[in-house]
Amino acid sequence: MKKIVIVLFVGLISFATQAQAKMSFEEETVDYGDINKGSDGLRVFKFTNTGDAPLLIEDIKST
Repeated sequence: MKKIVIVLFVGLISFATQAQAKMSFEEETVDYGDINKGSDGLRVFKFTNTGDAPLLIEDIKST
């Protein structure tokens, strides 16, 4: 019984430490300043995947 518990514990630990993607932004905050009426307000956000797995970006929404 002890061996089964140990094997399960080791399996869970190895599962929890799998590779993960991590998104790191070049700048933490973006100051839009004043935005004129009718302008698009577009900004570029530069980021890098600093994790050790592919980073998937899906279903982007603005707020």
